[in-house]
Amino acid sequence: MSCTTCSRVLQVLDRYPAGDPRGDLKASHAAAQARQNTGQPAHVHYSPTQDAYLVVIGEQR
Repeated sequence: MSCTTCSRVLQVLDRYPAGDPRGDLKASHAAAQARQNTGQPAHVHYSPTQDAYLVVIGEQR
């Protein structure tokens, strides 16, 4: 499934393991903080190959 927010990832800001019961919540909070601090459109992707939630800045569609 492709991302509805970006066309490609420009930068990965952080990674949170999917095995962590709150990994997705931590990633969401980190993305919100990155949006607030940098003004960039940070959001969360799930990477099945890394089994992790990635906080990314993507190229807007």
